[in-house]
Amino acid sequence: MTIITLASRRAAPTSPTPDTFEAAQQAYADASNGLSMARHYLQQGNFAAAQRKMVQALAAVRGLQTEGGAA
Repeated sequence: MTIITLASRRAAPTSPTPDTFEAAQQAYADASNGLSMARHYLQQGNFAAAQRKMVQALAAVRGLQTEGGAA
C-alpha cells in the first residue's frame, strides 16, 4: 500500500496583521486622542461624552499593556 501526499494549499491572508510596534503606536495615539477629547468635553460641561472618551482611552492603555508595552 502506497501513501500519496498532496500539497496543501493555503489561502492568502485577507488583511495583513500589523506588527506589535505599529499596534503599540496606534494604541498610544488612541489613548492620547481619547484623553484630549475627554478634556475638551469636560471643559464644555458634557460629562457623559467625557466619560465615554475616558473609557476609550483606558481601553487603549489596556491595549498597550497587552501588546507588551508595559515595562
